[in-house]
Amino acid sequence: MTILLIEDSQHDALYLQDLLSHAGYVLTHLVSQADFHNAFARLSAAERERTVIIADLFMPGSDGFELIRDLAAEGVTTPVILISGNDAQFLAMAMELGRSRGLNIIDAIAKPVDADRLVGHLRQLGLPASGIPTGQAG
Repeated sequence: MTILLIEDSQHDALYLQDLLSHAGYVLTHLVSQADFHNAFARLSAAERERTVIIADLFMPGSDGFELIRDLAAEGVTTPVILISGNDAQFLAMAMELGRSRGLNIIDAIAKPVDADRLVGHLRQLGLPASGIPTGQAG
């Protein structure tokens, strides 16, 4: 299972890495949309089926919705969890935009990210952590 994290803030990336590692997950931290596109392009179709994208909506040089438009244009079907420091209304709009463009948006979570909520989504997707069967606590 692969978790691709698109997050420009080193502080937030370390927080999410720590949060997920305590639950038994390993993530790949990508600091830009370009890094993400390069990493995602290298994944096989089978690997993409076992991948989740966690994406910060605000990246340098991006208006927050650019990533959503890019993913939709590429026909990405991989589950996506959006994260942002913005308010609930903004997150709801981002989730609605992604879904309206055919993306598999699982949730849009405000920062700081709630550990139980994020890990719960990963487990609901059937993505068990290393050595932790689906449905069991980490």
